[in-house]
Amino acid sequence: MLNAIDDMKAKGGQRMFTPAHFDLIIIDESHRSIFKKYRAIFEYFDAIMVGLTATPKTDVDRNTYDFFEMEHGVPTYAYDYETAVYTDHVLVPYYNYEVKTKFLEEGITYDDLSDEDKERYEDDFIEDGLMPDFIPSAQLNKFVFNETTVDTVLQDLMERGIRVEGGDRLGKTIIFCTKQTPRRVCSGTLQQVISAVLWGFCPARDLRRYLRSDNY
Repeated sequence: MLNAIDDMKAKGGQRMFTPAHFDLIIIDESHRSIFKKYRAIFEYFDAIMVGLTATPKTDVDRNTYDFFEMEHGVPTYAYDYETAVYTDHVLVPYYNYEVKTKFLEEGITYDDLSDEDKERYEDDFIEDGLMPDFIPSAQLNKFVFNETTVDTVLQDLMERGIRVEGGDRLGKTIIFCTKQTPRRVCSGTLQQVISAVLWGFCPARDLRRYLRSDNY
C-alpha cells in the first residue's frame, strides 16, 4: 500500500489510489499498526477510520487516542471482558499459570555460576576483552537463548495444560514466543514430540527424558 500511494513507484507515475478511494478504513491492532512508516497510509486517505484494539497505547510517541483525536481513556465504544464472559457468555474466563526459571526471574550473575557454566559464559559474552558481570532478567531474551528453557516450558505445559477428552489429550493451546529463534525451536520440539506426547504414547513426566534421548 505504501508503494501504491507513492507516485514515484507506481507504474506510469500515477497513484493507484486517490485520497478519496475508500469511504471506510478498518484498522485492526490499532495500538501498533498505525505508527511508524504505516502512519503515512492513514494520513493519506480521506476516509472514516475505525480502529480496533484491546490495548490502546498512551505513550508520547505512540498514543492511540491522539491519533483518533479522542479524549484519553475514553474510547468510542468498549466491550469489556466482564460483559463478554459473565453477561453475554461469548467468551470463557482465562486462567493464568506462570512458568518461572531462576535465570528468567533473577538474571545471570557470573560469580554464581559453576566453573563449567562460567566457561560457557565467557565464550558467549566476552567481546573486545570486556565481559558483563551480570545480565538482568529483562535482557535475557535479547542476549541469551537456551533450548533447556524451551524444554522446561513445554514440560510444564504437558503437566499442567488443560486436558480434553477425559484427560487423554492436551486442549487447544497457543504458545507465544518473543523471537524467531525460540519460535523455531519450540515449533520443532513440538513436532518431534506431538505423536509421542499429545497422542498418549509418552507420559508428560517422561517428556524431559524423551527430549534428551537419541530419538529426539
